[in-house]
Amino acid sequence: MRKTIFSIYTLFCSLVFFLGCCFFSSAAFAADLTLAWDSNSESDLAGYKVYYKTGSSGAPYDGTGADQGSSGIEVPLEDLDDSDNPIFTLSGLSENTVYYLAVTAYNEQGSESGYSNEVNHLVEPVVNMYTITSSAGSGGSISPSGTTAVSQGSSLTYTITPDAGYHVADVMVDGVSANVETSYTVNPVDGSSMEGSSTYTFSNITADHTISASFAMDTHTITATAGAGGSISPAGTTTVAQGSSRTCTITPNVGYHVLSVTVDGVSARVETSHTVNSVDGSSSEGSSTYTFSNITADHTISASFEINTHTITATAGEHGSISPAGTISLNHGNRQVYIITPETGYHVADVLVDGISVGAGTSYSFSSVAANHTISVSFEIDTVSYTITAASGANGSISPSGTTTVAQGSSQIYTITPDADCTVADVQIDGVSAGAVTTYTFSNVTENHLIEASFKMGNQPPDVDAGPDQTVDEGILAALNGSNSFDLDDGIKSFKWEQTGGTTVVLSTPDEAECSFLTPDVGQNGEAFTFRLSVTDYSGAVSTDICIINVTWVNEVPVANAGPDLNVNEGDIVTLDAAQSFDEDDGIGSYQWIQIEGSTVTLSDPTAVSPDFTPPDVGPAGAVLKFRLTVADHGGLQARDTCIVNVSWQNQPPVSDAGADKEVEGGSVVTLNGTGSADTDDGISLYRWNQTSGTPVTLSDPTSVSPFFTAPSAGPDGETLNFTLTVTDAGGLQHSDACAVAVRSRNMDTTSPTVRITSPRIRWYWYFTRKSSITVAGNALDNLGISRVTWRNSRGGSGTASGTAQWEVKGLSLQRGFNVVTITAEDEAGNQSSQAINIYRLR
Repeated sequence: MRKTIFSIYTLFCSLVFFLGCCFFSSAAFAADLTLAWDSNSESDLAGYKVYYKTGSSGAPYDGTGADQGSSGIEVPLEDLDDSDNPIFTLSGLSENTVYYLAVTAYNEQGSESGYSNEVNHLVEPVVNMYTITSSAGSGGSISPSGTTAVSQGSSLTYTITPDAGYHVADVMVDGVSANVETSYTVNPVDGSSMEGSSTYTFSNITADHTISASFAMDTHTITATAGAGGSISPAGTTTVAQGSSRTCTITPNVGYHVLSVTVDGVSARVETSHTVNSVDGSSSEGSSTYTFSNITADHTISASFEINTHTITATAGEHGSISPAGTISLNHGNRQVYIITPETGYHVADVLVDGISVGAGTSYSFSSVAANHTISVSFEIDTVSYTITAASGANGSISPSGTTTVAQGSSQIYTITPDADCTVADVQIDGVSAGAVTTYTFSNVTENHLIEASFKMGNQPPDVDAGPDQTVDEGILAALNGSNSFDLDDGIKSFKWEQTGGTTVVLSTPDEAECSFLTPDVGQNGEAFTFRLSVTDYSGAVSTDICIINVTWVNEVPVANAGPDLNVNEGDIVTLDAAQSFDEDDGIGSYQWIQIEGSTVTLSDPTAVSPDFTPPDVGPAGAVLKFRLTVADHGGLQARDTCIVNVSWQNQPPVSDAGADKEVEGGSVVTLNGTGSADTDDGISLYRWNQTSGTPVTLSDPTSVSPFFTAPSAGPDGETLNFTLTVTDAGGLQHSDACAVAVRSRNMDTTSPTVRITSPRIRWYWYFTRKSSITVAGNALDNLGISRVTWRNSRGGSGTASGTAQWEVKGLSLQRGFNVVTITAEDEAGNQSSQAINIYRLR
């Protein structure tokens, strides 16, 4: 409120008035006026009357005539805050108006004095001023900036301008997000809309305000998609900054090529790499790239792929045919069989594939076609011809097979080839043994013949099992158990254990099926110890297997998961999957895939979480491929798992059933049950049980449908043993299943022992010494007896104390500074308790 003070002295009717201190408020169309006057001193004074009017000066003030005024406003003494300094405020006065004012006094009898001296005052209109404070973040500006003074009721427009490559992120008015008017311009290059300046207007201002603008860098999205047969990287929607560049790589799968690339719906040209086949000199398409440069708008890029096609051109000479004839197109990886038919009285003289003779057969098959080919056949007239029929048993082949027509007096050579690990048993010519030959020639043929080859299995290498991977503590005897290894034919001659990783330890009996070693101290990360078991049979064949012993302290062991067993077709792209592997504390540091069984394939990346490969062509029986996954955490601890991939054609893989999980007591005999396993076509030929975790046990017969074993003793928390049953059908396909055997303790003792440190005795919290070593001793007590007492120094070192009920640790090494020595007592049931002593070695 703005105040104006007037001072007028007058003497009237023995009353002295001082009129002053006139104030007025800034309320719209109304004002206040405050009067002050000198007080009267009469004893019967009762109060005062205030008169005011508009129009002209001088009495009367009662509102008569043309003037507008009051008839006197009574101000009793009791209504005054200070009767010696009377003050009164008139309210509701009009602005832009001159008021004339006077005061009278009245006594208790109601008599009223004459008017005081008159004062007048012009009530002027109030003009209020306000401030608007503006600010802008990085990436743009606001104008006007800083603090601007404005008058009440006026307006002020602010212009917010982003820098190049930025846009207005938000405008806050008095701390609240506000709408602004924004201008846009059209990019003449691509027609996109670009944001210009924005404005905000304060209208009819009646208070202070703030306005702040924030800005954000312009970004755009690139959405990349790829059809079947290849990939694009990066895929999906990615965000890029204004003016930046982004290169997309388009990669076709093996046997595919890029069909088209569209950018923003329009076909685009890409840069494509090619590789040259070192065998046939053909060129194959590699990856392609497309680069978005100086990006100023959103974009899309889409790649489509098409399978590679190859041609086979087949021609036949006179007097015969080949089917299909002419040129045909095949998709990459397909198979094509050609049938060659001579006319009556003629026979096949020769078949040329890509210009090279493959003999005079009546059929030829192209498998997994990966290039263009030609096949041509020629015929010649029969003179007098005969047939030779060739057949072979299992485990080998004879070539040419089936029935071959030969001219009289000509010759025909047959090649007998045993499968791997097999030998020729006998070759019968027209029912007469020709011995275990690998080639046989019919010379000067003058009659029909029959040639039959039989084969026998060679020495089978032993099936080695180094026992389950284990996780154990420091300072214990860890057991290695290879007793579940076996040899199907001539038996096992020797065992040999060798350490292949970790701090060197001493093996108790490295030349026996079972041996042990004392686990050393390890750091907080723990340590993985690996051992190789080599098993030799009496024919000299050697097989090996690996066992991992993780010795832990703080770091937890990872869990490997190689994914489920897979059944695939030849030519499929197969992806292995270790994504379900995990580590609870420091995370998985590496993945390593290796193939351990089957025809060798090439993994895309053996260190990837999910590598892929293309399986080979197989016969009607199919083939099995087996892969082992090893994961290691960042502390170096390891875990393994396997995955079986059956490549099928006609033979259907078996189904393994390892039976239900069990719960047993330690020391009891446990029987595993694989009788639920089945195969729908050629039957199960082999059962193989392997223990995958827990204390190693010896199975009665790891190739039995239902082997048995004796459960180990278990601590108070029990233990779980895990087993895998792998079944193999007559065609060699496999399937695995798992079961768990929970072993509970016979002894249900849950009472922990007590342990006390009696020497050295400490008075305060720390024991101080200048010695580099010390002897710590004490006692331990348990209801069933103490099995061992161990110690650990926080500065390094651990071991087992001498004695149990009365124990002692001599020569315990101390480091300079703080050493916390923890003593742990363990009872026969595995219950534990600990006590610590704080020792400070002085320098």
